[in-house]
Amino acid sequence: MKKNQLSLAVAATAAGLASAAYADMYVNADGSGEALIFPFYSAQSNNQTYVNVINTTSHYKAVKVRVREGQAGEETADLNVYMGPRDYFSFGIVADDDSDGARIVSGDSTCTVPSIGDLQNALFSDETRETIGTIEVIEMGQIDAAGPVAGWIASGDCESLTSAWGSDGAWTADAATGFAASWSGGGLIGTATVVNSEAGTGVGFDAAAVADMVSAGSSGSALHYAPSADGPTFSDASIAGDVAALFKVKDLANDYTTERGLAALTDWVVAMPFGNDACKNVTLSVYNRSGDSPDVTPPASINLCDTVNVVHFGGASATKSSSNLVNASGYRADTGADANGSAIMDLTGEDASGLPAVGFSVVQYTNGTLQDSDGNSILANYQQAWEHKTLVTSS
Repeated sequence: MKKNQLSLAVAATAAGLASAAYADMYVNADGSGEALIFPFYSAQSNNQTYVNVINTTSHYKAVKVRVREGQAGEETADLNVYMGPRDYFSFGIVADDDSDGARIVSGDSTCTVPSIGDLQNALFSDETRETIGTIEVIEMGQIDAAGPVAGWIASGDCESLTSAWGSDGAWTADAATGFAASWSGGGLIGTATVVNSEAGTGVGFDAAAVADMVSAGSSGSALHYAPSADGPTFSDASIAGDVAALFKVKDLANDYTTERGLAALTDWVVAMPFGNDACKNVTLSVYNRSGDSPDVTPPASINLCDTVNVVHFGGASATKSSSNLVNASGYRADTGADANGSAIMDLTGEDASGLPAVGFSVVQYTNGTLQDSDGNSILANYQQAWEHKTLVTSS
């Protein structure tokens, strides 16, 4: 038998297409769909995360943007975003100067309800929970291009959109007002960048996309909910199947480096965006560049206890994370062939079919010898992200 490493998105797509129950819904390896999942944001240790949601279609759309903290996946922010054709909505998640939590910032002209300025984050006894987490984006519906709602969006009339959800508003009475009669969704794509200006680092990644998520025959307003409502969720009646099942994998594979000469660091971001109600015990198999196990006595296993877990192989975190950390430094050595290699995380310890998980690795290198023409040291850090792969056995 031969094992092939496929990207997580491709493998999840294959798994989804193999199931009759989810014959139409799939994780789109091309990156566009009716829902997006960003497996990571961070406002820790001077990190700032900048997020872009792009409507690549000619349709007017209503889109839900929901921010979830990284410990238990509880909602901390909720926005209805009303997008025009080929609209590009950007926002940032940064540290809140008035608390230990995080806040959303944006200079974008796309209308949101509530407005960014009026947004109030949910607070916890430990506000730092807000500083790391996941973001989900769900298309709520398509708006009649010939109707007044499309006109409000086109002209930037955010006040009328907000008033429609007021006590006497049109959407409070009927959320389908101004929407297309039948569903025609898809075409959302998402990118994010985590920047740390103090450390001189930045790393970008794509959102995972779910396509054909809404059942055939649904109305154009099938998922249009008020900003304060619990919906839409991935278990809504209009969803074509079990979205979490599309992301269920038995293992994750990626590389690592902790080479001392490069001051290298590696983090694996492993997110369980559909919830993690208890610590999950997983095993990690590490191989050096020669394909051998490093000359160390590794831990028997590690625990993934949060919805966002940052597994760090080096002596510090490449993502500058200060919480949600899982220490994997005991699996490798810092010198010789053992300082670089690959690893496979087995997710079948709690469930033989695996866990719904998504994420990527972040590798950082530091050039400590770079100087300018006057002999002054120059800050030179380099970061790169690689999506996790999963193993598919084929003949």
